[in-house]
Amino acid sequence: SQSAVREVQHILDFSQAKLAITKNNLAINLENSVQHLKVEANEFELLLDTEAAKPDLDQWVIPAVEHNALILFTSGTTGDPKGVMLSHSNLLANTQSIVQYLSLSATDCTYCVLPFTYSYGNSVLQTHIYAGASICLGQSMLYPKLIAEDLNKASITGFSGVPSTFQILLHKTSFAKIHPQLRYITQAGGSM
Repeated sequence: SQSAVREVQHILDFSQAKLAITKNNLAINLENSVQHLKVEANEFELLLDTEAAKPDLDQWVIPAVEHNALILFTSGTTGDPKGVMLSHSNLLANTQSIVQYLSLSATDCTYCVLPFTYSYGNSVLQTHIYAGASICLGQSMLYPKLIAEDLNKASITGFSGVPSTFQILLHKTSFAKIHPQLRYITQAGGSM
């Protein structure tokens, strides 16, 4: 959508990014609007030659915990998205806290419909990787009946969503009647 393109343009301008690797349809829009940016279109092919992709660990610099790990952009509900700088220590503290209170382990599998580019989806991703758990990438919320069916699979132990996620599932599916055997459900992004 054009609003998504504008949001990406704002983030790239704000961060003064020099390179973006993206899909072809977004590359054209970005190349024409963000002057300082080199755009490389890519179909995100999976690199199967793991030996060729193996990093030279002697060249790696281990960052200090107080160094910035990422700039996470807010939703921008009251204006343009704001870049929030998060250190490795910030991310680790958040991850360890959630892993502890949810008792996440390698036996867990979350069904994720959240985008990893936002704080909540990013947190779900990091906590489950940290715990050695599995992440099942879910259907789009355009297909709520498929999501409700998938949540009933025995291997799925957790599900996270925002209030609208649960509203859609409750009003457009038999989610409340199915009673999936989930060990945990988490919610953020507003009151419910």
